[in-house]
Amino acid sequence: MNLRLIAILFFFLATIYCIQSCNSFSSSSGDTVVEKVPEKISYNFDVRPILSDKCFACHGPDANKREADLRLDVAEEAYKALKENTGAHAIVPFKPQTSEVFLRISSNDSTQIMPPKSSNLKLTATEIAVIEKWIKQGAEYEEHWAFTPPQIPEVPNNKNKDWAQNEIDHFILAKLEQEGITPNPEADKERLLKRLSLDLTGLPPSLTLMDKFIADASEQAYEKIVDSLLQSPTFGEKIRSTGWMWHAMPIRTAIKMTTTVRSGHGEIGLFMRLMRTYLTINL
Repeated sequence: MNLRLIAILFFFLATIYCIQSCNSFSSSSGDTVVEKVPEKISYNFDVRPILSDKCFACHGPDANKREADLRLDVAEEAYKALKENTGAHAIVPFKPQTSEVFLRISSNDSTQIMPPKSSNLKLTATEIAVIEKWIKQGAEYEEHWAFTPPQIPEVPNNKNKDWAQNEIDHFILAKLEQEGITPNPEADKERLLKRLSLDLTGLPPSLTLMDKFIADASEQAYEKIVDSLLQSPTFGEKIRSTGWMWHAMPIRTAIKMTTTVRSGHGEIGLFMRLMRTYLTINL
């Protein structure tokens, strides 16, 4: 009898522990969601991918598959009154609580939630938070980034002030901090040269090259070793074996490699053919 009471008590305590653990996990996950949502939501980079993956199949440009005559890929259509309920709107800028899109994706009602369970699609808590914040900020649509003239963005102000060495590093670090990731420390010279040599030539560096790189204490040591590898015949051989890479190579880089290709293979005609192909594809 005593053993049975002990077993019941143990089971009861274990159940309480599990419930408390789940609750604490849920609250900590919620905090993480807030941290991961960008300060300024971009439709192109934050919202469009979510809608494209989870919503556009039924509410996108394909009229044959469109449900409820609702389009979410066009601002004017998303802002209009719903056909089935003229007193409601899919998206009301600055007002997520009156936007049917937010109400549906955050609903706990299985008959109201979107996407429907039959689609086997579901928005994560982070994605819901992104949509909510985007609507709060005005639900501004943007033309596809491929048709938008590039503009110089503001360099992020990161918590870590020492890691970034140039403007691009600041953007990389901002994304890492948004995801709660701490950047790795800089690799030592041996690892840097090994990675560089394998990438450019497909071969590990020689001991002579390694000693030369380690002994060079100047700020231009890395640039010097890059130039040295670009001038090696093995680099030309790798380019020849992976000629498709030339299609995506910037012209300035390709011109810089002319000597390498010629010295590596003795075929200046190869370079001209590659350049012709590159210009044809890109122009």
